[in-house]
Amino acid sequence: MNQLLLITAIGDIKNSSISAITRTVQEHQCVIEKSRVTNIGNNWALIAQVNGQWNHITKLELDLPILADRDHLTINCQRCSHLNFEHDMLPYTIEIITQATDNLLHEICSFLDAMEIIILEVFTQSKKRATSNVPMDTIVMKIYIPADTQLSDLREQFMLLCDELNVDALLEPEK
Repeated sequence: MNQLLLITAIGDIKNSSISAITRTVQEHQCVIEKSRVTNIGNNWALIAQVNGQWNHITKLELDLPILADRDHLTINCQRCSHLNFEHDMLPYTIEIITQATDNLLHEICSFLDAMEIIILEVFTQSKKRATSNVPMDTIVMKIYIPADTQLSDLREQFMLLCDELNVDALLEPEK
């Protein structure tokens, strides 16, 4: 029976060992089902969901710390399972673009947690716009809303929060 392993890795951008990780996964007869790599500062970060037979996953778990030591990486592993929900869920997207604001992400995440909404993905970026030189924040979130949620009430509460925070936002079904 196949099992899943969540791998997170961080390394120096000058020493890109991403291929060493993918090679190690392949050598252990496992498959990367989902992954993301991004640069943050002078580092890269990888998150990957790996699928394989239990004995291959176990051997991979044992060999990744050796790779981490050799290539000066930070690697963490955790067994996981496929995402299953007790109830039907509706996929939605939140998009926020606003003048840079402290604690905005925390406020939005706290609201979603209180509403029992599952956060699947978060993308944030802060930068100055070329035309105005004003620092701007962008937040894009993919979320799952329980199907029994009254969407009009949720939308109203979300927009009230955004008004209170003085941000423009969209909450719409994922296309």
